[in-house]
Amino acid sequence: NSNQSITLEGLEDLDHRHTSVKIDSAEFIQLKSSENKINAGDFWTKGVLQNFLQVYLSDNNYRFRLVYNFKTADGALKHLFEKKLTPDAFAYWKSKLVIYSTIPFNVKDFLEKVSYERITLSEITESITQLLFKH
Repeated sequence: NSNQSITLEGLEDLDHRHTSVKIDSAEFIQLKSSENKINAGDFWTKGVLQNFLQVYLSDNNYRFRLVYNFKTADGALKHLFEKKLTPDAFAYWKSKLVIYSTIPFNVKDFLEKVSYERITLSEITESITQLLFKH
């Protein structure tokens, strides 16, 4: 109902385009792919949480999902993705997030609003093939 918009990330390799977008839910989904194992530092440089946080700060009712295909290193990233944050892992992510934002926010609430879903390359390929036949 407004003319405002938020762009989480540019669209690359867009092969099928709709002329209008209807948002039925308050969930934003980000896709990330890598052949390499990713650790917490690598993940932070990808900007996923920062992008989600920008939207969360505009309305903390939104939910977020990262769909990814890479392996994760043990430590803070694995704990984040498995939703089993140890005190050290929580402190790591909190330190990154509060430095990134100049607006105070509830870090625990934000992190609880983000879910993580791992999907394999073969599952992605099968899904793309089905969509290509459909469209």
